Amino acid sequence: YRVRAACTRLGLPRLPLVQLHWDDFGAPGYVDVAAALADLQRRGLVGAWGVCNWDVPRLLELIDAGLTPATNQVCYSVIDRRAGLFLPPVCAAHGVRLLAYGTLAGAFIGERYLGMPANKAKLDTVSKVKYGTWVRELGGWTALQDMLTTLQAVGRRYGVSPSVVAMRWVLQQDGVAAIVVGARNAQHLGDARRMFSFALSEDDALDIDAAWESARQPTGDVYAWERGGPFG
Repeated sequence: YRVRAACTRLGLPRLPLVQLHWDDFGAPGYVDVAAALADLQRRGLVGAWGVCNWDVPRLLELIDAGLTPATNQVCYSVIDRRAGLFLPPVCAAHGVRLLAYGTLAGAFIGERYLGMPANKAKLDTVSKVKYGTWVRELGGWTALQDMLTTLQAVGRRYGVSPSVVAMRWVLQQDGVAAIVVGARNAQHLGDARRMFSFALSEDDALDIDAAWESARQPTGDVYAWERGGPFG
């Protein structure tokens, strides 16, 4: 009923993509819900179904049950590379595409924060609290500033901002089909379009990796830390 109501409200014959997020894998039922989404797809009410923040073991659990999602939406950025540790070969083997969110880490990866003293950064939204805590775990404000300085240097080679470089970096990672970027105004849309005006070279990637090496390296799967697991 709710899917049909959503289609009517949006004026669509079907929902193009429905994604399943399951916060606590200790709670049973996610395989059954995925099966229900697959059934909606077979009935033509959903064009495709995917998952959000799914780690490798649970993704394989769905696949082994005959339920292969079209997408897995995961947090992925120059300062959160967990999505590149384990998922790409599994997704490639089964045709699952990665959709990346958090590519700008709640706007912390941008020119606004370049050179800003740590005590001037306000954690005044839920998103900023989350990503601010992540930055602290990485090594603090110095680690973020090192990355922003490098992104600025790379951006100058192409005439784009640090945030555009950061978005382009994610788009070029293995298995990433698209990135999800928020836009509050026309300028933000223009910045997003600029990521398609160039491609990062191998030297660019090495420079960005060098800045990343100074940070504390998380070793867990996607969303493991957010689910209460250790950072490193």
